[in-house]
Amino acid sequence: MTTHPISISEDAHHAVQFYADEAFLAARVAAYLKDGLDAGEPCVVIATQDHRAMFAARLRMIGVDVDAVVEAGHLRMLDAETTLGALSKEEGPDWKAFLGTVGEVVRGARASHGEKPVRAYGEMVDLLWRRGAREEAIALEEMWNQLGTRERIKLLCAYGMSGFQPANDDGRVRICRVHTHQLEDEPARTRELEAEVARRRELERTLRAREQELSDFLDTAMEGIHFVAEDGTILYANRAELEMLGYTREEYIGRNISDVHCDRNVLEEMLAKLTKNEAIANREVRLRCKDGSVRDVLVSSNALFRNGKFVHTRCFTRDVTLQKRAYEDVQAANRAKDEFLAVVSHELRTPLNAILGWSRMLRDEHMPTATRTRALDTIERNARAQNQLIEDLLDVSRIVSGKLRIDMEPFDLRNVVERAVDAATPQATAKGIDVRVTMPEILPPLVGDGLRLQQCVANLLNNAIKFSEQGRAIDVTVRASDSDVEIDVRDEGRGIGADFLPYVFERFRQGDGRPSRAAGGLGLGLAIVKNLVELHGGRVTVRSDGVERGATFTIHLDTSRDRRTLRAVKPIVEPRRAPVSLAGLRVLVVDDEEDARQLVSAVLAPCDVRVRVAASASEALAALEREPFDAVVSDIGMPGEDGYAMIASIRARPTLGRMPVIALTAFARSEERAKILAAGFDTHLSKPVEPDELIAVVSSVVRASFAGV
Repeated sequence: MTTHPISISEDAHHAVQFYADEAFLAARVAAYLKDGLDAGEPCVVIATQDHRAMFAARLRMIGVDVDAVVEAGHLRMLDAETTLGALSKEEGPDWKAFLGTVGEVVRGARASHGEKPVRAYGEMVDLLWRRGAREEAIALEEMWNQLGTRERIKLLCAYGMSGFQPANDDGRVRICRVHTHQLEDEPARTRELEAEVARRRELERTLRAREQELSDFLDTAMEGIHFVAEDGTILYANRAELEMLGYTREEYIGRNISDVHCDRNVLEEMLAKLTKNEAIANREVRLRCKDGSVRDVLVSSNALFRNGKFVHTRCFTRDVTLQKRAYEDVQAANRAKDEFLAVVSHELRTPLNAILGWSRMLRDEHMPTATRTRALDTIERNARAQNQLIEDLLDVSRIVSGKLRIDMEPFDLRNVVERAVDAATPQATAKGIDVRVTMPEILPPLVGDGLRLQQCVANLLNNAIKFSEQGRAIDVTVRASDSDVEIDVRDEGRGIGADFLPYVFERFRQGDGRPSRAAGGLGLGLAIVKNLVELHGGRVTVRSDGVERGATFTIHLDTSRDRRTLRAVKPIVEPRRAPVSLAGLRVLVVDDEEDARQLVSAVLAPCDVRVRVAASASEALAALEREPFDAVVSDIGMPGEDGYAMIASIRARPTLGRMPVIALTAFARSEERAKILAAGFDTHLSKPVEPDELIAVVSSVVRASFAGV
């Protein structure tokens, strides 16, 4: 390898510069670029944002009008990170991608400057080298060399010395082998000595200032501060610490820290860590004040060591007694309220959409018999689902207010279990789940509310079915003895994580509380079971070996009790106006609920609309790629990718960017509507939707799209 001045000859086109000082690099690169600009050569810089700014400032210092040469196309500056990302694949830099990015830039620069060679400076190889991707860096250097065989190009690469081990220059040798020249290094030793002298002078000034300020800082700090010796003796305390605990300086200093710590095991654990030179951050601790009251504080601490010997701790104590309780209570209440309102709105509106929509469609005298039958089945199924949701809400309200009563009378436990299993059988059959029941031939007579106990068993069965995969089994086992009865509902489903197991019977608590979760419901069923069983003097327990390992719920009754009557909800039937003609329009309907998809299709079909359906965002995007549509009607709360992810993908695609998209969702609050419109939907309809309103909105957005609005 050889070194030479900054001007690089045409036949020695690939040079490397090693540097340690940023100012040296700025001067070197600025001179290199100015030489090229003075010679009429187009210049290309691929560098980090900080370096591009540094080079531009240096060019201005040596008389180059940077804005003018950039505007004229003589100087092009690209971001090294962005360019490296564009030319890289999983395995590293890609030759075709390199030609498509860097190669195109070089060719474009030459095309606007005749036969002049392109003068380039690059740092992408240095980025790779610093990250430890040395082979990728060498491969990228080889790509530059290969580009040099196709284009007239002069290239300067720079590597920071921080990327090399001082005792091993093998990496530097490898880099030099893929370059034609190495430029002379900066005078490193002189620079290092000057920097060291300056650093030591600054350190001396800083130490003197700190010695002057430290005492005042410690004593006037807003947080409590204290130092503790290895034997626990308090060596120092500032004013905030003394005021928090109510001691004078004389009373506190010299006392053992164990006198003020409420939990000795916590103190011993902290001191053990500190004597091992382990830091403590925001450890919750209870401290006892002089008057006997207790303060909750956060302690952060480390230890001072001299010559390997422990000197004392340095502890910061922040009083969070009031803030901790108030903040946690308010945050928990707000989260529970917001999550519950979002979920309850979604769960109540979804069946309403199918009920009201199909009810209006039934007014059409020309509806085919098969469609009419499906409409009635859908209405009944969704009405029952909504009725159950309402019943659960009312039960919880009664439980909270203490007004839930049970009717105590003799009942047959066998009938209770069999009726609950019969009610759950259609749902289980639809998922291919086998419900197996095991009961002794003779069961003891029980006294309690049979309907309420049937509700408990049904809730446990519904929960097991909901979280079981297709084709699994559920076992219902009844065991009886002289003193008690136990009812087990065991599934092979999703199971319960150890972190959630203690909260499984709490109201509104679900393992996945998001509106886009795969399993619906309000998170009330198990809470209702717990309260109803306890009203019968019994208890309910749960066991699970973890996620994907199933769960077993057990009702324990000592003799008797549980459950009351069901109510019905009458569907609302209103006349449906004649549909607006939308003949020939192509509409894609997206909803994870089959009933919802069928309803929208049935509303639009009489208007001669060509309807296609998709059960997920991914299916919808695939359909939009396959065939053209005039509009999309989509749900928001879907499992996996929701409506927000789908609209983002649509708006990001040039061919679909102006596609009219209507949000038809159970999220109906004003803030949700604003969020939906801000995400890119053209309009928002809340479930349940009026068929005529849906037809009118589809017509409106499509007409607006055709008109270019």
